[in-house]
Amino acid sequence: MLELPTIFDVLLSLTYIFFIVSLFVSGIWEFISTIIQDKRAKLLQHSLKYLLDDPRFADLIYGHPLIKGQIIRRKRQSLEIIFHWLLNREIDSNTNEVVIRPSYIAPSVFARVLLGLIQQNALEAASTSVPVPPLPQSNLQLVNQWVDQLKDSTLSLNPKALQELQAILMALMQDADATNGGVGKVIIAIEKWYSAYMERVSGYFKQYSQQGIRWVALALVIVFNIDALHLTTRLYQDPILRELTVGQAKEVVRVVGDSINLIVARRTIAEQAIRRQFKVDSTKRKDASADTIKKLIKQRDATLAFIGQKAKTTQDSLEQNRRILAAESLGIQQLPVGWGTLVKELNDPSTNKVWLLIKKLIGWVLMVSAVSFGAPFWFDLLVKLVNIRNVGKIPEEREKGRDSGK
Repeated sequence: MLELPTIFDVLLSLTYIFFIVSLFVSGIWEFISTIIQDKRAKLLQHSLKYLLDDPRFADLIYGHPLIKGQIIRRKRQSLEIIFHWLLNREIDSNTNEVVIRPSYIAPSVFARVLLGLIQQNALEAASTSVPVPPLPQSNLQLVNQWVDQLKDSTLSLNPKALQELQAILMALMQDADATNGGVGKVIIAIEKWYSAYMERVSGYFKQYSQQGIRWVALALVIVFNIDALHLTTRLYQDPILRELTVGQAKEVVRVVGDSINLIVARRTIAEQAIRRQFKVDSTKRKDASADTIKKLIKQRDATLAFIGQKAKTTQDSLEQNRRILAAESLGIQQLPVGWGTLVKELNDPSTNKVWLLIKKLIGWVLMVSAVSFGAPFWFDLLVKLVNIRNVGKIPEEREKGRDSGK
């Protein structure tokens, strides 16, 4: 007879196992896509090349001092020479150095780089050697002149790309002019345009990562024979294994939950203290000038942003600790995986080998499908299940207490 508490514990145990396997798979994929292939940086470079359908546009962006300073050049290591076919590094043909490009360019940086390029082009078109002045903040006429001069540009772009760039900038400037904004509004408009484009690129990268994770999961599942159906059967039939897995799941949720609560509490206290101090300072300086008040507001916002960044950094570190904790717990727990049991069953003459292999394939497919949801999904579900189980234990303990008192 099926018992609801047993089924619930099996579900919780499976969720915990899915979470652990997902962590391993995501770690392996991160190693492949970042350390081996450096996929993010290559995708960014590819996206810039085809932003205007001209590969030379990326060269202009990467050649700007704001971006050029982020490019790392170093000597090739021995492993990179031996496994060059696997590591797929970008090599400078002139210096034979490894070129490591940034994997992210902020929209604000891109906007200033783009305006700087058309500004420099305008000065070169005017055959002047005057140093490039800082960008104006209120006058759009000068920027209009820069954009208008793109048709006679000295930039190394094909005519079609120049026309497209000119059309895009003119449309963005019209939006800025309609809102009575200055160059600052143009910069914001370029940032939004670039961000929208990079969101589509991020969507492609997510799809690419999802496919990669599935392939890594398939390889891991087959190598270690991690069968979801077999795990379900063993967890249901073996109460000791089930109880150990549930205990480990509860411990992981407890440790991570305590750490997150501590981070949130500290951040809340710090933000409240900053706001109280700002209120006191504002009261003391109620007769101060508007510039002084603006400086106070700016200082407050900068401090709050710093606190938020520190909290995010701590949470990122916590994520790494969570992976380590899960990996260690997996090493302690003797899960029913591997090929030993399957080999014994195949050697048994009474075994229906065809049906056994069909079940094995179904179990692999279910495991790969589960892992493709990702570790965050399974951890969130694990937390909910553990909380439900903890609440459900109270009536059971009270019932046991009544029985012992009789």
